[in-house]
Amino acid sequence: MPKCIDCSWLPHCEACAKDLVKHRKCSLRNCLAAAAEKWFPPEMVVDKNAIEIGPGVSRILQRHCARRGYKWHGVDPRFDTNESRGCYKGIASKLPFPDGFFSLGLAFDTLEHWKECGDSEEGGIAELYRVIAKDGKLIISVPIHLHGAERFIRGDTKEILDLFSQEQWELLAVDEFRKEYEPLPPETAWSEKDATLVLANSKQPKPSAWTFVMVLKRR
Repeated sequence: MPKCIDCSWLPHCEACAKDLVKHRKCSLRNCLAAAAEKWFPPEMVVDKNAIEIGPGVSRILQRHCARRGYKWHGVDPRFDTNESRGCYKGIASKLPFPDGFFSLGLAFDTLEHWKECGDSEEGGIAELYRVIAKDGKLIISVPIHLHGAERFIRGDTKEILDLFSQEQWELLAVDEFRKEYEPLPPETAWSEKDATLVLANSKQPKPSAWTFVMVLKRR
């Protein structure tokens, strides 16, 4: 669990904190870059596919895939399908790919929004299990105490981990970014209602949003 004061991304987070009101930036986005640097598989590959759920406009994971030799495929309900660019319009529970097509699955700060998109967490995870090959990896990050479905605002990490059946997934590692946030200011929930829920459930003396990372292997 890296402390913010020891993280190489601290200067970027400090800049975001200064511009938070003006530019509506969230320094947790820098945690995604730090998590990708730490947990993306280091080995080079040939002729292997990676799927990213909900990349939006971010290219962080797409660049990591290119550096390691993965052919990147992104699925997002906001996309227009463009197969030549690897972009597909869709949701996690209805992936347009055959069984075992991917060696690597990625979903950074999207799982908490699946229900908002008419999807389901359980359905999306079941589809990822279908399209990821045996022994393939799945790296997922979710924000805690920030926004999205209630379980993520409350920050019940056991409940989140329980979404992944132990019969189907082996948990390789968990990690926490920005939980020990000093010298940065706390990152608050995006709505007053969510902030009240955080106060009722957080064990932090000064509740702040943070990033929870899970690294799993498909059995």
